[in-house]
Amino acid sequence: MRAGTGLLGLGAKARRLAIGVEAARAALQRGAAEGLVIAADASPRAREKLLPLAMHRGVTVLVGPLAEEFGLLLGRPPVHGVAVLDRQLARGLRAYLEAEDRGEKVTV
Repeated sequence: MRAGTGLLGLGAKARRLAIGVEAARAALQRGAAEGLVIAADASPRAREKLLPLAMHRGVTVLVGPLAEEFGLLLGRPPVHGVAVLDRQLARGLRAYLEAEDRGEKVTV
């Protein structure tokens, strides 16, 4: 997940992420989200708020690192969900995770 988290870090610096459950939910509601990354250990409440809306909007949902690691990566307290606002960044994350699932080595 190292390269994938690097992409998320770049997205945060470029201000192309809506960080946190409420910010991600708002981005999903207004149709600005191109992807959703949810922490591997996201709370049931966070999942309840984000997943149905993402499915309804047809937004790809990716599983990220643990909430504590996610927060450290983004310079925040534990983060349970992030909406990706940039289409190219969302594509890059999807491609990375799909390659990782196939067992391919990916460098970014």
